[in-house]
Amino acid sequence: MIKTQNRLIRDDFVLDEDLTEIHPSKYESDNLRSQLPIEWHKAKNFNVYDEKGNKWIDLTAGIFATNTGHSNPVVNEAIKKQLDSDLSFSFLYPTKIRREFAKTLLDASPDHFEKVAILNTGSEATDIAYKAIKRWARKNNKSISSVTKEVIMVESSAPISSVETLKVVNGQMW
Repeated sequence: MIKTQNRLIRDDFVLDEDLTEIHPSKYESDNLRSQLPIEWHKAKNFNVYDEKGNKWIDLTAGIFATNTGHSNPVVNEAIKKQLDSDLSFSFLYPTKIRREFAKTLLDASPDHFEKVAILNTGSEATDIAYKAIKRWARKNNKSISSVTKEVIMVESSAPISSVETLKVVNGQMW
């Protein structure tokens, strides 16, 4: 057995390198085969557990929005409160909670930040950056094609979910 403050790996643990039983499930795409070879049962703070009680440090923070830890009681209570308010939060449409969140975020930010963009994905962030470039170009009497020649895109596995992102990735201005 391996036992530390943040890990517990039982002697009978066997890493299933085949994963045909759990990843992907029979209901999911075969493209999910790159997932971790462990079936998560629960997660608390920065640890994940399987059904047999094995415990690992969760190093996947880039996948989930868990910077506050899994099952954080403060976050859980805020989610419950929002669910009970009869209004699911929308990052796109005007709501009081969105306005309050934007103000709170700016209040906690350095003074040179004047505005925020509340978005949901990397594609949306690319879209808003592209739109900001176009707005700046118009305001400064620049052609969009001359400005976007200076845009640097890093290729990644992130999905392209919009025409604006596709324009930037392909370097085409339609």
